[in-house]
Amino acid sequence: GAGGADASDPPGDWPPVLSAYVEDPSSTDVWYVDPKSAKPRPKVPLPPRTPGRLTRVDFPSLVHSPGYLSDVCPRVPSLLPVDRFGSPGLRDAYLPWVHDLFVASGGAAVSVVAQNRRRCHKGRKFGDEMRFWEGQVALFQPVSVRRARGNSTADDGASVYRLTDHGGADPDGSETRFVCRFKTADHARRRLVPRGETLSTYPFNYEFVNWRKGKDTMVQDDKDQAFFWLSPLMFDCPIPAGLRGSIGDGAEQVLLDIIPIRTPARRNDRDGYFFHDGHGGPTTFDAVKAFGTDHPVPDLDRSGRWENLPVCRLP
Repeated sequence: GAGGADASDPPGDWPPVLSAYVEDPSSTDVWYVDPKSAKPRPKVPLPPRTPGRLTRVDFPSLVHSPGYLSDVCPRVPSLLPVDRFGSPGLRDAYLPWVHDLFVASGGAAVSVVAQNRRRCHKGRKFGDEMRFWEGQVALFQPVSVRRARGNSTADDGASVYRLTDHGGADPDGSETRFVCRFKTADHARRRLVPRGETLSTYPFNYEFVNWRKGKDTMVQDDKDQAFFWLSPLMFDCPIPAGLRGSIGDGAEQVLLDIIPIRTPARRNDRDGYFFHDGHGGPTTFDAVKAFGTDHPVPDLDRSGRWENLPVCRLP
């Protein structure tokens, strides 16, 4: 079913497998030039959408059976659909191109290692491809959110999120990009049990690094793709406190969903920079002007996402 954390999923969905929920490619067209208009459309966040506009793609090679500690955990990178990403049926510019993930040292977060798919095809010949994959650059750019409802620290703490500026953000939502949804597999009852949501963090601010290097924008066009620091994407998903002690010993099988918060990529020379005061750089992107004061992040189960990524300690 489309709601991977719903205990009512039909028995045919058991055991759970890695799935991608792909958004309709036309959804990002609202951020580009309308061929029927002389003016570009305003770049506003995507409105709520219906589950029927998502395409579910399953990857049976990464199945979460009771023997996952020996079957999955030692070979996570080889089981992820790295080579299929970007092929027909798996084209979603806002899904991170995940190459690996593992529990970070200290056990408090899952570290995710991805790559920028937009760098694979470049130049005038691939103008349409580069435009389509511009969302990959947005994944390097933080957004600020606040919770309108919910508590991420509760075991089943589902939240409703709204876009905001730094001053209106929750303490853990000042610089984020993904909602991280944790759950455990109950094989006896054949169901997934929600165990809390957290907001992703970056090891450093990519947008600030790009500014410090004197670059006008993070979105390069044509063949000019020299910004190698925008090739690998790293971010962390904090693990809810109640789960940290049980990962890796087989006591609980933990799975992770990653739901990107979709906003247009900031072309900094036009749209400005979005830094909080601690960075010391310019804050010229007005989040309230761009998003309004009450723009909700679409319901997570109606958004494109990765579902059932494995949460394993390093071998």
